[in-house]
Order: sequence, then C-alpha cells, then structure tokens
Amino acid sequence: MRTLVVTEKKSVADDFAKVLGGFKKKPAAYERDDMVIAWASGHLLELQAPKEYDAKWSHWALGNLPIIPERFQHVPREGQGRTKELLKGLVKLMKAKEVTRIINACDAGREGELIFNLVLDHAGLGMENPKARTKPIDRMWLQSMTTNAIKAAFDELKKADDYKPLRLAAYARDEADWLVGMNGTRAFTKKFMGRAGRPLAVGRVKTPTLAFLVDRERDIDRFVPVPYFQVDADFDTGSGVYSARWSGVNDKGNKIDRLSDKAKAAAIVAKVSGQGAVATDKTTKRTEIPPLLFDLTSIQREASNRFGYTLDRTLRIVQGLYEAKKAVTYPRTSSRYLPEDYAAEIPKIVTSLRSGPLGHVANRALAEAGGSAEQLKPMRRNRVFNDAKVSDHFALIPTGENPKNLRDDETKIYEIIVRRFLAAFLSAAEWENVARETVVLDETFVTPSARRLKKPGWRAVEPRADHKDLPALKEDGAVTTKEVELLEKETQPPSRYTDGSLVKAMETAGKDAVPREGEELLDDEILEELKEKGIGTPATRAAILKDLIYKRLAKRQGRSILPTPLGCTLVRLVRNLDLGELAKPDLTGDWEYRLAQMSSGHYDRDEWDTEIRSLVCRFVAALKDREGGNDQIFAVDHPEDARFTCVVCGAELVEKTFSYMCSAPATIVGEAQGPYKLASGDSFTVAIDGKKRPLTITFSARQFENIAAATAAEVADAINAQIKKAVAAKKKAAKKKATKKTTKKTTAKKTETKTATAEVCDGRVVLKTESSDNKSALQLADGDGGPLAKLGLPAALREKCEFSLGKDQRGKYLFPETATRLLQERKVGPLTGFDGTKAPGHVLLKDEGFCDIELDTIDDDDEETDGQPQYEQVADGTVMGKCPKCKDEVTRQGSGYKCVKNVPRKKDKECDFRLAEKIKYRFLPPAQIRLMLNGEKTEEMFGFVSMRGFKFKAKLYYNEEGELQWEFPPRAPRKKKATKKKAKRKATKKKSAKKAPKKKAEDQ
Repeated sequence: MRTLVVTEKKSVADDFAKVLGGFKKKPAAYERDDMVIAWASGHLLELQAPKEYDAKWSHWALGNLPIIPERFQHVPREGQGRTKELLKGLVKLMKAKEVTRIINACDAGREGELIFNLVLDHAGLGMENPKARTKPIDRMWLQSMTTNAIKAAFDELKKADDYKPLRLAAYARDEADWLVGMNGTRAFTKKFMGRAGRPLAVGRVKTPTLAFLVDRERDIDRFVPVPYFQVDADFDTGSGVYSARWSGVNDKGNKIDRLSDKAKAAAIVAKVSGQGAVATDKTTKRTEIPPLLFDLTSIQREASNRFGYTLDRTLRIVQGLYEAKKAVTYPRTSSRYLPEDYAAEIPKIVTSLRSGPLGHVANRALAEAGGSAEQLKPMRRNRVFNDAKVSDHFALIPTGENPKNLRDDETKIYEIIVRRFLAAFLSAAEWENVARETVVLDETFVTPSARRLKKPGWRAVEPRADHKDLPALKEDGAVTTKEVELLEKETQPPSRYTDGSLVKAMETAGKDAVPREGEELLDDEILEELKEKGIGTPATRAAILKDLIYKRLAKRQGRSILPTPLGCTLVRLVRNLDLGELAKPDLTGDWEYRLAQMSSGHYDRDEWDTEIRSLVCRFVAALKDREGGNDQIFAVDHPEDARFTCVVCGAELVEKTFSYMCSAPATIVGEAQGPYKLASGDSFTVAIDGKKRPLTITFSARQFENIAAATAAEVADAINAQIKKAVAAKKKAAKKKATKKTTKKTTAKKTETKTATAEVCDGRVVLKTESSDNKSALQLADGDGGPLAKLGLPAALREKCEFSLGKDQRGKYLFPETATRLLQERKVGPLTGFDGTKAPGHVLLKDEGFCDIELDTIDDDDEETDGQPQYEQVADGTVMGKCPKCKDEVTRQGSGYKCVKNVPRKKDKECDFRLAEKIKYRFLPPAQIRLMLNGEKTEEMFGFVSMRGFKFKAKLYYNEEGELQWEFPPRAPRKKKATKKKAKRKATKKKSAKKAPKKKAEDQ
C-alpha cells in the first residue's frame, strides 16, 4: 500500500525526498515502501489542435470560424523532450494497484491545480469522473520550502474536493484563452494580413496589455512640445551659496514656477540681478509610514525601478530563492499581508536572520525596536497581519534560512525582501523639512525643501539620504543675489513603459493610482483596492510580456518597452472594430476578477463559458460581416484634421494594413496590340515569336476581380505567375514521359515555354522570349463577350500611381497623425523608437517618394566625420561575390543582397543568407560589400550608430560560419565629464545656438 505524491518540478521532489528520508532514487521517481514521489515538468498536456476536432479547421479560412469544440480534449505536449515519458510514468503510477492514495503537491495556485488535474484526467481518474475514482486524492498547500514547512504541509493535507472552485477556474481560464487566441488570431490574420505570412496574434490578456503600449506610443508621437521659461538664481548668505527658482501666481491664482512668455522671464532676470534680498526659513514635520510587505508584483516593480530587471528575470530570481535556496516564501503571491496566527513566527525568523549575511540589518532593526525580537511590532497590526487580505498565499517574506553562495542579482533581491520584512515591524519615520523663500524686490524665489531625518523608524533598514543642509542665514535674513540665469525648456512627452510601470498598470487595469504628496501608504492601499481587477495574475504577468515580445508585437529598447508596427496595427484594428473586450484593460480586469470569484466559489462556471463563447462569436461575426475594405476600418480613428495627400499625383491616400496608398484610379495609356486569338473556356492564347504554337493560360475570376484598377506591372506579374504554373505542369508531364523515352520535339517545346516572360514596355504588357528580341503584345479580350471581358479585363492597358508610404519605418510605426505631418512637411520628428538605437531621429520623405531616417546622433568633438558615403545604385541581379554560407553567388535583390539560393516564400530554403545595404544606419558602399563577400575585411568605416545614439568606427567581415563580425579600433581615453550644473548650462546654450539661425532667417 503506497501513497503517490505528484510534484510540479523535479527540484521539489528532491527536497521532499531529502526532508522525509528513506527514499531510493529511480529514473523518474523516489521510492520507499509506503510512498512514491514523482514529478511533472510544468504542463505535460495541452489543448489539442483545431484539426483534431474537425478536419475543416485545419485550414485558416474566415468562413470556417468560429472554432468552438463541443468538448475540449487535451493531448501530450509536442517537442518538450521527456514530456511524453514523464506523462506515461505518472499515468502508470496513478493506475497502479499498489497506489491507494494520491497527493497533489503541485504549486499552490491555479496553474498547479490545472497541471495535476490534466494528468489525472489523462489517467481516467479525473474529478469529473467520480465513478472511475477508486483512490482518495488529497491536496498539499505549501507556503515555503523549509524543512519545517514541508513537514507541516504533509501533516495538514486537505481533501482535493475542497479546491473544486479553484480547479474550475483553472479549466475556465485555459479554455477561454484557447478560444479567444485561436479564433482571434485566425480571423484577424486572414482578414487583414493577406499573404504577408505574419500572424496577428490575438489574446484575451495579451492584447489589452499590448494596448497600454500602443496608447502610450501614440501619445508620445502626437505630443507637441510647448516651450517655457524658468528663472534660477544663486544667493550668497556670507557663509555659503544656495540656489532657488522663481515662483509666482498665474491669472487663476495658482502657484507657478514657469512662464510661457520669454520677455517676462527676461524682465525678471534684469530686475533681480545684483539686488539685495531677504530669505526666510519655514520648518515643517512629516511622518512617513512603513510600506506594505512585498507580493510578486510589487517586488517586480521595485527591482525594475532600482536595478532595471525585467519581470521575467525577477520572477526567476525569486523562484530560485524559494526552491533552491529555501530563503523566501512562495513567490507567486498576490497578497501583501500575513495571517493572524503567523505573529509567533516573526521573532524566530528575525533571530535566525541575525546569524546570516544580513545580520547587521537585523541588528539595526532590533536596536530601533528596543533591543529584542519580541519588541518588533507593526505600528498598525492590520497593515501586516490581516486574514481578510490573505487567500491562497501570504506575503513574500524571508523564511529565516540563511542562503549561501548567492549570485549578485540574487543578493540584491534577497536583501530588499529582508529589508522590507524588517521595515514592516518598525515605527514610522519622522522628517524635518526646511523650505527657504527668498524675496528680491517683489519677486519670490523658492528653494526645494532640505530634508533631515529626525527619527529613523523603518528608514533605519531602508535608508534614504538626507538633503545637504542649506547654509545658515543671518539674523535679518539678508542675502546677495549672486547669479541669475534664464532657462529655456520644453514640456516633455509621457515616458514609455518599463517593466515596473507596466506591471503596475496591469495590476490596476490602467487606473493609475497617484499618492498624496509624501504619503507612500496611500499609494500601496489604493493599489490593494484596485488589484482585484487587474490584468493577469502575479504568476502570469511576466509570461504575458515575454510572449508579446516573442510574437513580435512588442520590443525592448534599454529599460523601455514599446510596441512594434505589427502590435500597433493589431490594437488599432481591434479598437476600430469596436471589439472593446479585447483591447480595453478595464474590461479584461473584470474578467480576471470573475475568475478570482470563481476560484472562491462565488461565480458560476457556466455563466463564464457562455460569456466567452458569445465574445468569440461576436468578434468573428463582426469581421465576417464587415463591408468595405480595410481602409474604412483604419479610417475610424483618423483625426478630424487628418489629410493624406499623394506627393506624386496629388490624389488622396487611403490607409491599408501596411501602408498609406494612393487611391487615384488607373488611367488608360494605350490600346492592346493584336492579333489576339481566344481559346476555348476561360482562357486566352498568346503568340510567341509569331509562331502558331500557342501557350494556353487559364485565369480564374478571383485572380482578376480587381484587374480594372491594376497597373501594367501587376498584369505582367499575374501573367508570369500563370506561365510559371504552366511550366511546372509541363515539367512534371515531361518528367513522366522521360521514363518512356520521350522525343526531342517534346523537349524543344518545354524549353520554348520556359523562356516566355511578360514585361512592361512603353506602358504595355508584352511577351518576350530569350531566343529573340521580337516582342509580341499580350493578347487581350476585345470586348466581344470573350471570357476575359466577362472577368472585367478591358482591351485597353492601364497605368496607376504606385506611391505608397510604408507604416513601418525602421521599426517605427507611423500613426495617422504622424503620417499627416510627414506628407505635409516632408519631415517629421524628432521621433524615438527606431530599431537598433535609442537616438532620436527624423523621417524624411524624398522627392522620389521613398523615406529615409536621419538620426540625431551624438558626435565626439575630435571624431572625424569626413567621407560619409553617398548612395550608389546597384542594378538588380548584379553579382557581388560568393555567399559566406554556401559559396554560391550573392546578387543585388531589392534593397539588399541575397544568395541566389535564398528564394522568397520558399519553405525549405537551401540558404538563408542576406545582407542589407545599410547596417546600423550606415550605407555600405558596393566596393566594401565585395570585400566582405570575397572573404576580406572592409576598410575602417565611420558612421555606424550605437544603441545609445553614438557614431562609431568599425571594420566588417564574415567568419568561417558565415556570421557577420565587427572589429573595433582601440578605445580612446574617456573625456572628463562636466559637472551637472555646467552640463545643464552647456545644453541650454547649445539649444539657444541651434535656434539662433532660424530666428535670423525669420527676421530677414
């Protein structure tokens, strides 16, 4: 008679076996006479693919949607190494006669519940199949991985049925995400992406998160800076100098420290310069209450703000401190409180911490509390111990186990957890603020408060530096105005999201909680009120962001997170189609709230399923029934004053999925030249070299549904596609006949067919062969009822304005507002967010109709900038050298260079080598390309732009594996940095110098 214990990971099983003792290790389990401990490896099963439910769902077709299975089925995960082997072993153990009891020891949460129950279902012992269940199933709920906690958890097992609501919520979440993701991705991809080959990945939680990034990016791009002016002054007390800023009152009686009128600011400068002044100090006291304990979201936010860590990195660190080091409690928690009965554990934890690497911090806390661990008590008990705020897990705190051999990042995270834990049990910190007001004539200057800590309280363990004391005043307060400076500034756009600010937005579903001045307590408490309706859970938010980046809907740039052009396209489409649930964070927050309610048994699963299925049917129907083209959908969010005018012909541009395209109708440029001969059926024949050996090409109605508005080039492309198809068919037939000794005549026919191509000549589509320079015109229907006339192909040849403005400019998306400014002014910026660099830049619209990026780079004064290359045109097809990967030829193709074996849209490419004509925003001259492709290094080139916006020099070459390599010159010694004040003045002078010529030009 044995008990089977199932853990989520092998590392947990290792710890159990070590604590309980007496086990022998087997390939996939630990065994002893009365117990077997086996493990999963995360999710072992997944929802099966749509085609397994119905064969028609194997094709991505809008007409086959929605995909809503009557009953969901799970199958083993593919491509996960030992997944199937582990699953088979667990099922075998669950069914074994000797196993009479099963314990679910997977992670204590919604996902852990799902992982275990899916395996149980797969073994035929699921909770929904009570007749097949012959073995009792218990649930273990672990809060930490210490020896005592593990032993206590085995002593306090609960019946698995007690967690039925949590199990229902886990299945509900799993199926809802599949329904929304599968239907949304297929529907949006087929409707809007055409043959682009890139899916628009829609998700119940991912898309609203992406909406935060897109909304912020659009706010940044349409932000128009407003100039303003400030007046700063230095005052001498006789014992020292301090700085102050002018402060006044506006027309509404509100205090201000900036002016919009430069003349008024200059008048203040002239008025107070060199004048005597009187200063007074005002002292106030402020109390700062200890912050709440950490949950996962708050520590992710703290780690992002302090160290620049990503959400995923912080989660991995804390998970390691929990599992491997046993140093902290369960990390994937949403609570910032401890249960009431945990108070007795606090002195034990603190006493243990005193002997560890942070013993000095624990001793400092004890000294502040009065000397003993028993005197560590929160100033308000319900801010630390509160059963009402603890559900599945309590706050993230140290366990008292002192970890060893921590990495640097682990040390940082562990230390802030320990410091926050100790801070929660100390008194409030008391500050003394000294504000100085200086009056010169009747103008007032204010110095920011100098802060001094009077009573440390919790700040003893989370210190914050005092401000430097202000120089003492004379009894009469008399001071001398030493220097006055006029500062020219501009309002700044909102900042992009970082991991810390994004996770806060997700936690509150976008409701930004702003604390009252100096009261961090209110910020924490407001967050606590809002977090129940947040997006995702603490355990999933890192994965949500990671998935957005993986699917190329978002990207990182330093600490900032911003949307990609694909991400911007998706959110705009969802919004413009009025599918609010998919892009409004507050509505998604309501869903998460309902899942939380379901977990606690206060929301019905059937009601949830009905609502999710209704949503899926609604957005699929909205896409199917939508009349008109994509341009009408994108036009929904256009500003009223948006004007898209073609810079080539002056017609209106319409917005499509990837670009703003000219809408001018095609114009007739000539008549088709005969003779033409119609074949039977829906086909026409062409004469090659005037010979009566026609190649019959069949065109479908679908291919020519919009042919009346096609360009000559598009008609030629359509003809070539059909020729290629006919050639492939003839090749196949010839190969088949070759086995039966085909004749030479057949081979000759095959060669002649192969060399026929359609081209545009003087506005007409003609057919040409390699064997002769003679050209015969494409034979078109003459309007007498032929099959092509029925399809709408006129006898006249047409030409159309081909101008289009791409929305993706080096990774920077052009929103309608930005595109309007670019079309009107031919230059827009400065913008940020370009691929590969943080440098701001301008998008330039050239006379030829294409765009270029001009970056505002940072140049060293001593750096040589001569010899910047001019663009050199290279004809398509020009051989440039040998491929570094496969040694075949590399030719000019489009806007770069490709191996001839790199065939576009071919699934199994023989070689994927390609080289852009620009690398890091520097054009590579053809001569340097040839050097690289001949196995040599380029000359040292200047003008590459780094991520930080600096220009630099380098040589380029390919290694033996065909990888691009950089060779940098030796670094010059760094220049001494200017002081903060000097740098500020230098920047102001630079700005003034830049504006001066413009002003001069205006005066002339």
